[in-house]
Amino acid sequence: MTVVVLPTDGSSFSAAAARRLLLPGLFERPLAVHMVHASPEIVGRPQAYFSKEQIDQWADEAAEEAFAAMRPLLQSADVIVTEHRRTGEPAEVIVELARACGADAIVMGTHGRGAFLAAVLGSVASRVVATATVPILLVPKKVESS
Repeated sequence: MTVVVLPTDGSSFSAAAARRLLLPGLFERPLAVHMVHASPEIVGRPQAYFSKEQIDQWADEAAEEAFAAMRPLLQSADVIVTEHRRTGEPAEVIVELARACGADAIVMGTHGRGAFLAAVLGSVASRVVATATVPILLVPKKVESS
């Protein structure tokens, strides 16, 4: 069985990565997809304004929206899907999940904000590339038409 980690934020970029992941012949079948949504930890003192339960609820809602956007695409394919909700720095969450589930690869969309913004702000994709120990397929949204 081929095991792939598919990070999602529910965006069209994540959907493009899922479509590429499902292309015939790209990965051997059977295919197990570990879909992950990472909610960044909130810094500061949000508890002064919101309860932990409210913050957790928002994170769960964001994850559910991201998964709901991907489910129809993945359910139409013959793959085994496991959903993971995590809190933490997204790149660290993705790399740790890949290690924990024995992933053969990570497939993720890129937002393509450009080299300048990536250099200034950093990008999840660049941090995953720098720290992962498995092959990574980065999918720009524009490949959807291929």
